[in-house]
Amino acid sequence: MKSLFIYEELFPPYDEGMKKFSHKIFQEIEAQMDVEAIRDILWMPAKINDLLIVPRILLSFFIKRPNVVVYIPKQSLTFFSLLKAFTLKLFIGKKLRTVGLQKRSITGGKKQLVQKINPGKTFALSHSMKKELAALNIDAEVIFTGIETSKFIPVENKSSLREKYNIPKDKIIILHVGHIKASRNLELLIDINKKFKHCQSVVVGSTATQQEQDVHKKCLEADVIVINQTIDSIEEVYALADIYCFPVKVDNGAMETPLSVLEAMSTNLPVITTNFGQLTELFQQDGDYKYIDNINDIDEKMIDELTTGNCHNREKVSEFTWQATTTKILAL
Repeated sequence: MKSLFIYEELFPPYDEGMKKFSHKIFQEIEAQMDVEAIRDILWMPAKINDLLIVPRILLSFFIKRPNVVVYIPKQSLTFFSLLKAFTLKLFIGKKLRTVGLQKRSITGGKKQLVQKINPGKTFALSHSMKKELAALNIDAEVIFTGIETSKFIPVENKSSLREKYNIPKDKIIILHVGHIKASRNLELLIDINKKFKHCQSVVVGSTATQQEQDVHKKCLEADVIVINQTIDSIEEVYALADIYCFPVKVDNGAMETPLSVLEAMSTNLPVITTNFGQLTELFQQDGDYKYIDNINDIDEKMIDELTTGNCHNREKVSEFTWQATTTKILAL
């Protein structure tokens, strides 16, 4: 079996959700068959890369004659990504699989055009996303993301890890891992720091994307601890925390299934999250997992309940494997 795998930003570091998802799927395919990766040419301007990606894919397809072609557009299923998928489908046919990781809004004349084309076999990360694609006459299948439960594991002794990363030992650590951007709604972590003096918010920024300096500054001014460097053992940062907080509200702020939430749950951390993406389809609220809208929904009682030490979140993510996700994508 032979395959082509296309994700334009398949470069390390893989410390951002879409890059991590794509890299993990690539690794799973690589373990099963001969695979050729097609990605952006680093020294080439972005616009030239965008123009050349489809010809490069087709050239490799006609030379290699793969059994399957997996395309994960870096911008998810935008108007232009769907046009590219449609063009590829004309030549590749049923061998093409296109995977969308984030919601995108397509309106007006572009929507009318997309409704008339068929990008072929398409996958989405939530039923909500599937419904929006259905309005574009795209019949998408829903897939789930995977999680490395063997890597993200709880630890008994948080103290030594906090010492390693210079994190206070005497406070409840509220962690968020992701971009330092306004779209992440990091104001919630700032508000937590201000409202609960016995808590310490910690934000670990992705080095794969440019941080927004004004957001970074606001975090520092509120005494939020910001780690914006590559961390080889990110699982250790999850393990030193007491609660994981996912504050994102806008669709383009994260993948439909935020990997950081699943990684935190695999580490058996209690979770505070907004009603984002596929999360509401996967997990119900309980004593270890809370849905909130803003800081007013978080009180001392919730913090106390989440830090009882009797968390069961790890059990909830045991079924999410990269192998299962890849198998569904590759299935004929």
